[in-house]
Amino acid sequence: MRIIVLIKPGVELEESDACAVEQALRIARRRIDVQVSVLTAGPCECVHALRAALALGADDAVHVADHRIPSHDALVLSHVLAMTARQLGFDLILCGASSEVPNLTALPAMVAARLGIPAHCHATCVDQALELPALISVTESSTPPRYPPFPAIAEARHKLLRTRTLNPDDLPSSVIKIADTVPHSRSTTIIKVDDDPHAAAVQLVDFLAEHRFI
Repeated sequence: MRIIVLIKPGVELEESDACAVEQALRIARRRIDVQVSVLTAGPCECVHALRAALALGADDAVHVADHRIPSHDALVLSHVLAMTARQLGFDLILCGASSEVPNLTALPAMVAARLGIPAHCHATCVDQALELPALISVTESSTPPRYPPFPAIAEARHKLLRTRTLNPDDLPSSVIKIADTVPHSRSTTIIKVDDDPHAAAVQLVDFLAEHRFI
């Protein structure tokens, strides 16, 4: 059984992601066939967060290293993380439900949608009877991670950390080259509200779909 824990890009390991690692390890302690891998995407400094996750007890790590991946863009991140998770193979994906970056709170549901698997969001525990494959995002009120002792921190430096790179076609061009696809004239009206928020929401979804943002 392979569990992938998604780590949000950044220098520090976010608390909710650390809780997701702990939930993965709790499953691994009850079974003998579990491999816990942590995965992130972004610039080179993301390695520090992966090392912190390895020190907590994860078996190995994968870093999709590319400076073009914006750390705040859930559309791009969900695309890259889902693509890489599919390549690695998985039974269960865990991640933190909250984020210090507001735009990334939708990341778990977006990854699950791209993979075509059920998403169970804002969970406080992981049910062993869960039908797999699936994605679960856990809250910070779930089992808190144990502070790693120094030997675990030192051992993490010797665990496998694989670096992957992206091909030019691996990033959605409609998201990366926004200036080439979105009208940016100040006189252009994209959404007409007309005191009808429901109609405005429909217009927004249609606009995003037309320009392939979703």
